[in-house]
Amino acid sequence: MLFSKSTGSFRTLRIMHANVGRRSFWGWLNAVFNNVDYDRIKTVGPDRAASEWLLRCGASVRYKGLDKWQKDYNHLPTGPLEKFKIEGIDATESCIMHKGFDYLDHLEHVKEIKFQRCIYIEDLCLERLCKIENLQKSLKGMEIISCGNVTDRGIINLHLLNNADSDTNSGQNTTGNLLDLLLYRVMEPFMSIRKGMFSYLWEKAPPTV
Repeated sequence: MLFSKSTGSFRTLRIMHANVGRRSFWGWLNAVFNNVDYDRIKTVGPDRAASEWLLRCGASVRYKGLDKWQKDYNHLPTGPLEKFKIEGIDATESCIMHKGFDYLDHLEHVKEIKFQRCIYIEDLCLERLCKIENLQKSLKGMEIISCGNVTDRGIINLHLLNNADSDTNSGQNTTGNLLDLLLYRVMEPFMSIRKGMFSYLWEKAPPTV
């Protein structure tokens, strides 16, 4: 009986070790997918290189002037490189990581980004993303849904994305305020958002109603 119990415990331990090994392998592989190929960016341009990175990691993209979301890496569009500019990014359940965010630095047309159930998206990712000057100018909307590693420390950086475009002819502000998205569209039941953070963001970028 004693030997039988020991055998069962050993089998359980072996299964647990195998599961840990598999998680370590996929973590390593996901990290490899996020390595930045700077030569590739120079060769094919930032939008194509970013598209390859995003789709390789399980995200999808939408190009300027097109309604269809591109999801299949093997069917990325061909043609003039300057034709396909990324306008939307849907990173739902993807494995994108902070180390790959250099691919976003030179994207000039991104208007919307969605992070949903992204296990590698954390505060450091939002801090990095919100400091990208091109995104500060172009981004109109962001959704952060069920990303358990994001806290108010990351969310508080969203005020840096508050540079709404202006109508150069009339001088009038023609877009909404990104803080609206924080107050009304960020859906994260497990995230602790304290009143102090809202007060800070409200002061930095009061919502437009």
